[in-house]
Amino acid sequence: MISDRSELIAEAQQASQSEGFLERADMIVGMAEKYISKHLRTSHQQTQQTLTTDAEGLVSLPDDLVQIISISVDSFELQNIRLSRVLNGKAGYSMIGGNIRSFHKQTPHSLLYYAAIPNLSEAVSTNWLLKHEPELYYQAVLRQIAITDNNAEQAAIRSEYVATLFSDVMVADFKKRFTGLTVNIGAPA
Repeated sequence: MISDRSELIAEAQQASQSEGFLERADMIVGMAEKYISKHLRTSHQQTQQTLTTDAEGLVSLPDDLVQIISISVDSFELQNIRLSRVLNGKAGYSMIGGNIRSFHKQTPHSLLYYAAIPNLSEAVSTNWLLKHEPELYYQAVLRQIAITDNNAEQAAIRSEYVATLFSDVMVADFKKRFTGLTVNIGAPA
C-alpha cells in the first residue's frame, strides 16, 4: 500500500513505464492534485475560517478555497448576489476575483468551504487523502501521466476509473456523516 510521496512516485513510475516521469514527477503529481481538488468533495475538505471585512466590505478569500459552502454573519447565512445589489445596500455578498464584497463592513464573517487537497512535496510527504484513499491518488497520477504522454486510450480508461473512485469515496463519506441521523417529520405526537 502506498503511504507517502516517494512510494506514490515509485509505484506510478513502475506502472506507467513513462520516460522522463521522474523529472516531471512534481509537476504531474501537482496536476493530479488539482484535478482531485476540482472534483472531490468530502468532510475532510470542509474548513471553517473567520474573515473580517474592511471598511469597504472587502476581504480576501483563503488560497486553498475550492468551493464556498456558506458565509454567515452572526449565525445569519448570507446569499451570493450580484455586486450591484451589494453596492446598493442589499444584504449578501458577491465574489470579486479572490475576494468577497459584503454588505457587512468591518464585520467578522464565518466562512465554511471545501479546501484543496494539501500538496505533497519533499517536506510534506503525505496528507489525509493519501492516508485514507491511496488508490484514488495513485490512479489520478496515472491518469495525469497518460494525459501528459498523449496516450488518449490510457487517459480515457484512467479517467473513467478515477471518476468511479470519486463517486465511491464521496458516497462512503456521505454515509459516514449521515448514517444513523434521526430526522423528525411533522409535529410531535
